Amino acid sequence: HGARPQFAEPPAENPVASVKAASPSRIVKKKEFPMPPMLVEDALECLDFLDHDFYVFRNAASGEINVVYERMEGGYGIIEPEK
Repeated sequence: HGARPQFAEPPAENPVASVKAASPSRIVKKKEFPMPPMLVEDALECLDFLDHDFYVFRNAASGEINVVYERMEGGYGIIEPEK
C-alpha cells in the first residue's frame, strides 16, 4: 500500500464554503460507477481484493454512502454521514 490518508476531525468552518473555495482545476479525474447496496463485510472484502486504502460503498443497512478504510494502527475504520 502507498501512503495512507490521515483522517482527523472535520474542520470547524462550513465545509460547503471550503469546497466552493477549492479550485476546480485541482480535480484531475472523475469516476462514476454503479453502487448497489452491500453489507459492510462485503465492502471490506472488496477493499482487500482491490488492494486500495479505502472503498466507497452504499451500506445495505442504512442506504447511505459509507467509506471503509485501513487504519495505520491496524484494523479497519468506517466513515458514515451524521444523522
